[in-house]
Amino acid sequence: MKPMISNRITTMTCLAAAALLGMGCSSSSFNQTTPPPAAVDSGGTGGSDATATTGPSDNGTGSTTSDAGGTGLDTSQPPVQGANVCNDAKACPGNRICADGVCVPAPTDMEEAVLTDNCHGKECSVETIAEPVDVSCANLKLAAPAGPATTTMYGIVDRFGSGLKTFPVEVAVFKASEWPPANCVSLPMKEQRECIRTAKSPWTATSTDPTAPNPTVPASCVHHVDCPAGYECIEDANGENPNKCDPQWGHYSIDGVPTNTLLVVRSKSASASVEKKWRDAYVVGIYLYADRVKDGRYRSNALMVSDAQWKQTPSLLAVGSIQPGLAAVGGRVRDCGTASRKSLAVGHSSIDLARPGETAYRVGYFNDNEEDTVPINARTTSDIFGRFVAVNVPPGPNRIGAAAKVGGNVKSLGAEDIYVVPDSLLIVAFPGKDPVLNK
Repeated sequence: MKPMISNRITTMTCLAAAALLGMGCSSSSFNQTTPPPAAVDSGGTGGSDATATTGPSDNGTGSTTSDAGGTGLDTSQPPVQGANVCNDAKACPGNRICADGVCVPAPTDMEEAVLTDNCHGKECSVETIAEPVDVSCANLKLAAPAGPATTTMYGIVDRFGSGLKTFPVEVAVFKASEWPPANCVSLPMKEQRECIRTAKSPWTATSTDPTAPNPTVPASCVHHVDCPAGYECIEDANGENPNKCDPQWGHYSIDGVPTNTLLVVRSKSASASVEKKWRDAYVVGIYLYADRVKDGRYRSNALMVSDAQWKQTPSLLAVGSIQPGLAAVGGRVRDCGTASRKSLAVGHSSIDLARPGETAYRVGYFNDNEEDTVPINARTTSDIFGRFVAVNVPPGPNRIGAAAKVGGNVKSLGAEDIYVVPDSLLIVAFPGKDPVLNK
C-alpha cells in the first residue's frame, strides 16, 4: 500500500512555505503492562497511521476504528520536498531503500534486526527476543477500543542524559490533529518557536517533587523499579556502599485527556531561573488506548533534555554544535507488537529524514547500554534498544523513515510525519506506539 498525503500535512507544508517565502495558501510504582492489541492487516510496510486498523477488529468490547491518527500519506505527493524523498518517479540512490517515501541507508553491518524489551524491571532482560519483527501496524490507522473517552494521564518527567532534576517542568498535551497550532505555522520560521512553546492547552500540569508524597524509600536498590516513583537507583561513586534511591524525576498528572486520540506532549522548564539549562522537548505519537485505562488513569512519561546534553551530542558526532534555528530528532524504532506481547525495540535498524539538514546534519546511534546517552560516532545502525538521533534538522514539516534486515532482506519498517520546532528536541517512536516505561 502506498501512503497518501493528508490535508493537514499539505496545509502545514503550504503554511510553512508561506512563512518562509511570503506566499499565500489556497484552499516505579507507576506500572502499566497490558499488552497492545494485535495487528489485523499487514497492509504493506507503510509509514504513518493511515487506512486500516491495528489492533483486533473485535476485542470483545466492540472495538472501533479511531479517526485520530490517520495521516494518509502518498509518496506520489510527498509531504515534504527534500533530498531524501522517494516515490514512483524518484528512486533512492546508491545503497538506500525507499522506506515509505524516505530514502534510508541500508544497514551497512547487515546484521539481522533484533527485538529487545527495553525495560529495567526486576524481571526484564537486555537479551534479545527470538521473535519476528512485526511491522503490520505501519501505515495503518490505530484501533479505538471501547472504554472511557478521557483519562487522567500521569507519569514522571524523564530526562535524556544528565542534568537537573525534572521539577518544576510544565507538561502540556495537544491533539495531533490540531498540531502544530495553525496561528504559529503561519508565522516566519524564526518566530515559530516562541509561538509553539507558549501555545495554550486545556491539558496542562507542572511536575512536582517526588518526595512530596513522603514515599517509603528502601535502604538500597538494584533497579530503578526498586525505588519509589520519581526516584532513580544511583550507584555509589566509590563502589563501597550499596546503591541508593535518589529523587530525580518530577511527577505530573493531567485530568480529562482524550483516549483513542493521537497526542503531542510538550515539556518545558517552569522555572525562569533555570530555563537556559533546558531545551524544550516534544514527544509525538502518544496514544492512550481506552481499554488500557486502569482506575481512571493511564501512565505515559514526559521527557526533558538538558542544554549540556544538547551540546554534547553533536560534538561527539563530530559536527560541532546544533546551529541556532535548527533542531534535533531522537527516539526509538519499535515494532508493532502482537496479541501476546507488547511493542519491542528494533535493534540494527537505520533511519533518515526526507528533508535532511544542509549544514552539519548527522544521524547517530548509541551503544547497547540503556543508561548511556553518549552517541557512538562510528555506529551506523541503532543499538538493541532501537535508539537514534539526528542533529541539525531543519524546522518545519518532515518525514522520518526506518529500515532493517528482516528475514534475510532489507525492508522498510515504516515512516512517520513529524513537525520539527526550531531549537527543540522532537521524540518519536515508530511504527509501534507503546510507551517505554523503564523508570
